[in-house]
Amino acid sequence: EAELLDAGNLDGVVFVASPSAESALSSIASALTIVQWQMDLPAAVPVWVCTHLTQPVASVRRSSSEHAGLWGFARACLQEAAGLPLYNLDLDFGCAQSLRGAAELVRSRALASEDGFVHGLRVGPAAENEAALRGGSMNVPRLVSARSASLNVAFAPLCELLDAHLSDAVRALEDLPQVTDAHEVLERAVRHDIARALSGLDPSAIPKWHHRLLYEWCAAIEPPTEPASYEDVLAVSPRLWPEVGLTQRCASQLAAALLGTVAYQELLFPGGSMELTLPVYEDAVHSRFYNECVVAAVDSIIASLPAGRFLSVVEVGAGTG
Repeated sequence: EAELLDAGNLDGVVFVASPSAESALSSIASALTIVQWQMDLPAAVPVWVCTHLTQPVASVRRSSSEHAGLWGFARACLQEAAGLPLYNLDLDFGCAQSLRGAAELVRSRALASEDGFVHGLRVGPAAENEAALRGGSMNVPRLVSARSASLNVAFAPLCELLDAHLSDAVRALEDLPQVTDAHEVLERAVRHDIARALSGLDPSAIPKWHHRLLYEWCAAIEPPTEPASYEDVLAVSPRLWPEVGLTQRCASQLAAALLGTVAYQELLFPGGSMELTLPVYEDAVHSRFYNECVVAAVDSIIASLPAGRFLSVVEVGAGTG
């Protein structure tokens, strides 16, 4: 951010994401800094977010998902600030034509589909926020009828396999009663922290309307008749350590988050770290159980298909945003 402020007046910013998977989170953090700077300008300048073979194109099947999160980030920004000159360009960094096409778009300061042809249908010129450049062609997102054949999967045998997996997985949870009891204790600990955080908090001092809604919801939660601590949770089941770690940090800062004196992103991801949230996704008892169910379902479907069958998979409802 300091570099952007020191740069003075700029005609635009081109952000090129490293193609390595290890840089995915740091790339999103850098993009966030750039967009925050962009939105603070009196007149926003174009920002171009460039990724490498992130988006699948019908004519070129080779793609990777390392920086798909950058596309999701930009789309979320445009939902909040429609009309922001923020553009996603997916390039082939090894293709000179792709890079030259990107340079021409940046010089034009806008992204548009000039001829307006989509699968032979003339729809007129259209402003775009996303494009994938492959060779000398520019591909833009459109809803079109699916051309690939549907999966020929016999679902009755598949359901039998999944039912067997589910039964085995439940039997493997030997400490399920303790885990269930520990979650009840965790709920009491959180309700106790909520009541303590709201005591003495003036709701009129909460600046944002959606934070005031959250306050009203929290204020309606009854405090526990028997308060509990996070140590009590771990005493019942140490396996709840992922939930306890994240909850303890966030619940203690609830008042500050409502007042806006601390960013809730910083509570969840201190310094951009996934140290607190990743264990909840990967190590928590319920997460591991359902993650393994998803893996079993996918493995069962793939095992029922002919060898070499090409699959395109879309994850619906990904993320917590």
